[in-house]
Amino acid sequence: GYLLTFMGSRFYWISVAIFFAALTVVYENKKKDKLRKGGEK
Repeated sequence: GYLLTFMGSRFYWISVAIFFAALTVVYENKKKDKLRKGGEK
């Protein structure tokens, strides 16, 4: 049971890390779009 819990928590943390990485990429892209639009004005 302990090993299974460890594997499950590790999988959970990997999922969280991937989620935050994707969130950061989206945020950075939005920031770049804002800068690009601001530069066009």
